[in-house]
Amino acid sequence: MDVIHEDPPLAHEPKHGQQPTAPAPTAGPDEAKPLLQSKKTSQLDPVALGVVYGIALTVAVQPASRMALLYLFKNDFRAGPAVFDAFYSVMSIPWTIKPLLGLLSDSVPLGGSRRKSYGILMAAIVAVTMVAFHQVKSPLQASCLVFASGFGMAFLTVLGQGVLVEQTTGESLQVSSKAWSVYYSVRYAGFGLALYYVSVALTVWRPRAVLTSLAVLPCLLFCWVLCFKERNDGMLQVVPAREQIGRLCTFFSFREVWGPILFIFVFVCTPTVTSPMFYFQTDTLGFTPWFIGMIDIATLVAGILGIWTYHTYFREVRFRSLYFAGTIVAFLLGTTPLILILRVNVRLGIPDEVFVLVDEFIMSVVAECLWMPLMVLSGRICPDGVEATTYAMFLSVNNLGMFVSSESSALLAWLLGITSHDLSNLWLMKVITLILGLSPLLILRLVPSDDHEALRARYKLQQQLDVERRISSNGDAAPPPPSLTSQTTARNGGLDERRRSSMESQALSSEPSFDRSAGM
Repeated sequence: MDVIHEDPPLAHEPKHGQQPTAPAPTAGPDEAKPLLQSKKTSQLDPVALGVVYGIALTVAVQPASRMALLYLFKNDFRAGPAVFDAFYSVMSIPWTIKPLLGLLSDSVPLGGSRRKSYGILMAAIVAVTMVAFHQVKSPLQASCLVFASGFGMAFLTVLGQGVLVEQTTGESLQVSSKAWSVYYSVRYAGFGLALYYVSVALTVWRPRAVLTSLAVLPCLLFCWVLCFKERNDGMLQVVPAREQIGRLCTFFSFREVWGPILFIFVFVCTPTVTSPMFYFQTDTLGFTPWFIGMIDIATLVAGILGIWTYHTYFREVRFRSLYFAGTIVAFLLGTTPLILILRVNVRLGIPDEVFVLVDEFIMSVVAECLWMPLMVLSGRICPDGVEATTYAMFLSVNNLGMFVSSESSALLAWLLGITSHDLSNLWLMKVITLILGLSPLLILRLVPSDDHEALRARYKLQQQLDVERRISSNGDAAPPPPSLTSQTTARNGGLDERRRSSMESQALSSEPSFDRSAGM
């Protein structure tokens, strides 16, 4: 794999009375360099981090509730995997419209705050819907409650991630990578604790009672947010919705932005065998709820290990190289469930439980190493003032892909005749999903090659927004917007571009709205 190397330093602005000195030519995209010249030290904002981590723990309700819902549909409603996928897919709808939720939070304060009031309201919605599961009577009612709880958790995630993006925007790659790694580690830790609780509780209580008991987490968040004092300074200045939409249109017109978005969608939209495998594990292999929970916990532990592995060893590996190698490795490892489905492991003397745990653990490590770069990349190129909206846009594409994946999985299972009583074609479904899993390689060139190229989009947008603000203040004529495809001047060491880069670097050091001081 290729590793990113630092470019030669940019030319400094000449002192008064001196002639500027042209720097040596370089082949690197120097437009992104000012954004790499962030502060040497970063201060943590414990209040902001408390909000982020509290929300990350509360959202653990989602995977934990999914496990209980699987047993509710299977045992109480007598529904097959295709029916469950069809009804549970409504959970993805609120996560798909996260940009609208981010736009609402960024531009329409509720009760004088952009985060606190919405956080209180959404925590209450999640708590009420989880309690209502105790009286659910049909798959349709359960689906409505799934949608309501998903809406509350999606909004809470927008709020938490918006705060975290505010803290990491303009920071170095190391600081940003660490911030997002810690965030997802806390989130996975919450998932693991919640899943362990559900796996044990399902051996004692019915699924309805387990779902109701999960209301404790949003209730605790509700009480905690009541005591939270939201910051209200220039860094959290409200941006009008019309201006936000204009920024977003400009931002997402750059190939360095829409390219990764398309890659994210293709990366997650392919069908999977997750739900049919649950029926295979419980009915054919005889796994208990406790062991099913242990599988999920093992994948979460592996996810945390994957985050640490990426942050420690692969943080500076070029994006394209990482994704090419990772996709090939994921394809090879993805063939191992066929050994379990065809019962080859039994002939080899490998117990089902050991094989499943090891297989899921390794796959989760690889998947997280592929997922984290997309999250770091998304957070680093978000423009100022609309952090929640732009980051939500990236994740909403992921959630839209998950919705498509769930629906396509249900359709594929139906076409292959896979039901709760007939899993004979499960192996064929797994082969089809493996082949489709290679499709992201077809558009790999749309992903930025390295961190410098990724940051170029944010730099260009910020430069254009500065010009527009000066125009609106002075009434001057607007110069044409910079083109991301015109890189000849920068690559040949053009003096004008480098001087603008140096001036932008100085502006980033002195303008608080551009320079975040509370990263990790």
